[in-house]
Amino acid sequence: MLITTGTATIDVLEQRLLYLESLVSQIRAVQLETIAELDQAQVCTVDGARTLGEWVTGRLDVAPETGRALAYAAVSESRVLEDELSAGDVSFDRVVAT
Repeated sequence: MLITTGTATIDVLEQRLLYLESLVSQIRAVQLETIAELDQAQVCTVDGARTLGEWVTGRLDVAPETGRALAYAAVSESRVLEDELSAGDVSFDRVVAT
């Protein structure tokens, strides 16, 4: 799908929005894999952060809630919806809520 600007129908705009959210989900899945690897290396203790969530918040410049959610999902034993997130079929928020 080509991302363009200008006049578009409501349907085209909705489809664009859904497509972009799918990309966000796919990127979040890669971030979770990366954060899990960084957690294995105990990067947060090396950098002096108190928690992985705090470290993620600082490194990614995201809200504390987002940093905690990313850290939680990355190290969670549960892999529910992991494949769906990687495929862009569900949102990161759904994964965290599940």
